[in-house]
Amino acid sequence: MDATPGGRAQATELLTAKPEDRQKIIDKLTKDNPAAATYYRENRADIDAKIAKVIATCDKY
Repeated sequence: MDATPGGRAQATELLTAKPEDRQKIIDKLTKDNPAAATYYRENRADIDAKIAKVIATCDKY
């Protein structure tokens, strides 16, 4: 996401969202980007684990 225009803001929005709001944001981000939607579906467990790790350790950065 960092290499995509606006990606940093999107990542920040996703990482700072409440857990119950996170899926809505992912749905919004992938709605207009079929490639991203496919990538997310195929790699969901890994992506979700990375999101959780960043959220859990973000105070270290």
